[in-house]
Amino acid sequence: MSCATNNLINHNMQNSKSFNRDIQLKSFPLIGQIIGKLSLKEIIIFDLETTTFLNQKSSGITEIALLKILRNGDSCCVSTLVNPENPISLFVSNLTGITSDHVAQENNWPAFIKKVGHHWMKSTLSGFNIDRFDIPYIEHQNGRYELNHSINKVTIDIRGICQSIHKTNKGTLEFYCNHYGVDVSGAHRAKQDTLLTARLFENMIERHGINMIIENIVGFEARED
Repeated sequence: MSCATNNLINHNMQNSKSFNRDIQLKSFPLIGQIIGKLSLKEIIIFDLETTTFLNQKSSGITEIALLKILRNGDSCCVSTLVNPENPISLFVSNLTGITSDHVAQENNWPAFIKKVGHHWMKSTLSGFNIDRFDIPYIEHQNGRYELNHSINKVTIDIRGICQSIHKTNKGTLEFYCNHYGVDVSGAHRAKQDTLLTARLFENMIERHGINMIIENIVGFEARED
C-alpha cells in the first residue's frame, strides 16, 4: 500500500494554511530493508520545533513534521505550524524563522491532535535525539493540555545509533550529516530536519551495512519474516 493511499494524516488538517503534504518523496530503499528486517510495516521519522527547552513554563510546540517510510522505501511527509500559546523568543525566531505572528492563527496542540488524530503516536517512531527531547516534549504537552494519549516508547533514535557506532555521547544532527555526506541546507525547520534525518539514516546504512545498524538499534531484535 502506497503512502498516497495509506493516509498518514487526516485530510481535515489541510484546512490549516501552513499544512504541507508531499506524496511520493525520494525513496529510502535501505531504510525500507531495515523496516522489513525488524518485522515492521513502517516507521515514522518526526521532528519538532519548539519555543524552549523541555519543562520550562513557556514551553510549546511551534512546528511538527511526520515522514512515513514503508517497507518498499516509499515515503510521504506532512508538516504544519502549531500555535504554542506561549511567546517565541527572538533567539528561537532567529534560529528557525518562526515568529509569534506566523503561528497566531494556527491550531494549538490539542486542536492539531484532534484534526490529525493520535494514531501516529502508536507507530514505531524514529528521529534524531527523540528519546531525550521530542518524545518527552510531546508527553509534556499532552500533560499540559490534559490529553490522555500515550506514545510508543520503542523507538529508532538515529542519534543513539550514531553514538553507539562512534562510541561517543556527543554529536548534533548537523555534525553527523556532515560526517555522512548529507547537505544540511535549511536545517532548523521541522520538515527539513526530518528529511535530513532520513537521508542521514540511509547513508549510514549504505556505509555500515544493515546488520551493523540493526546491532546498534536499542530495543529491537532483527529477525526474518
